[in-house]
Amino acid sequence: MEKLGILAGGGKLPALIIQDCINNNKPYHVLTFKGQAEPEIEIPAQNHTLCPAGALAKMVNELKKQQVKNIVMAGAINRPSIFDLRPDAITVKFLKSLVSKQDDALLSKLCEFWQGQGFNVLGAHEVLPSLITSNGYLTKTKPTHEEKNDIKKATEAVKTLGKLDIGQAVIIKDGTILGVEAIDGTNALIERCASLRGKKNKGGILVKFAKPQQNIKVDMPTTGVQTIELLKKYKYAGLALEAGRTIMLDSQEMIKIADKAKIFIQGAK
Repeated sequence: MEKLGILAGGGKLPALIIQDCINNNKPYHVLTFKGQAEPEIEIPAQNHTLCPAGALAKMVNELKKQQVKNIVMAGAINRPSIFDLRPDAITVKFLKSLVSKQDDALLSKLCEFWQGQGFNVLGAHEVLPSLITSNGYLTKTKPTHEEKNDIKKATEAVKTLGKLDIGQAVIIKDGTILGVEAIDGTNALIERCASLRGKKNKGGILVKFAKPQQNIKVDMPTTGVQTIELLKKYKYAGLALEAGRTIMLDSQEMIKIADKAKIFIQGAK
């Protein structure tokens, strides 16, 4: 069985991948990065290397030393400050090759870099297929006819916005787009739109899709329990995720919470 290299940021996604390797006796090695959040799991020292920001040469050498063939990039990484970055020669060459500093272009170029170094880049969904949002209604509660129309309209809107690299999610209610995801993320969008829903301040649907040009091997949109808890807190009606191109972290718990709160979750196309 080939060893998996896990380039890990913060959050639950890399933790799930690491736990799967542990549970199934799959060989693995984790790279984490100085000044960045780490996975929500304790990593055995022999399976872990901490790398400085901007040290691509060290990362490549360590993965080859560990005889890694397949790598997966997972978890949240903040862009380091220019004052914290100490790029080695390989990193400087990589940065000079960038035509665009947009996240999608950067991640795709990074994917090309690893492939050029002889590694096979896997998506988190290829390592753990159970994470992928399936098509159809996932909860006991289903959207009404009007809410289905809202999902259709929001789907068209989020796909158009995605082409412009504006965001992955919108919130819609009664045919009106209340808000668009910005750099502050999906959870901030939920909170921002909570007071825009009229006198009763309830209802509305969060619709989240991958951007058409998004490289889902390295950047698949993700939702988890925190998102559902926020939808419950602010009395939203439901959540629609792109089937096959979004990840649900801990989907069983998400569905359990949604069912109790009478919130629908739909995998949409």
